[in-house]
Amino acid sequence: MKIKIIALGKIKEHSLTSLIDEYKKRISKYVNVEIIEIKEANLKSLSDKDICNALEEEAIEINKYIKKDDYVIPLTIEGKSLDSVTFANDLESVFSFGKDIIFIIGSSYGLSDEIKNRGN
Repeated sequence: MKIKIIALGKIKEHSLTSLIDEYKKRISKYVNVEIIEIKEANLKSLSDKDICNALEEEAIEINKYIKKDDYVIPLTIEGKSLDSVTFANDLESVFSFGKDIIFIIGSSYGLSDEIKNRGN
């Protein structure tokens, strides 16, 4: 079992990368953790059409790292918040079925509808 975190863009701030490394080290005692950073698509303009096209390009790249039976959690502004206990219980339930968990963090423009709809 594995946790994959797919993030659009690269985290450049040293303080954040240090925290990420620390939490990854802590979690790795219990489950394999993989962080995948994908380059954000280049926007030609800020038009709705160009943003939509960029999100579709990013979806193609994201889907390269997702298997059919993975449990996918797109992290979106529209998503629901969970308290720590509920979140931990949900993760434990998914792991009990032997599935990998994929968290997806979108670009500054979010995630495509395709990726949002793929979420469990």
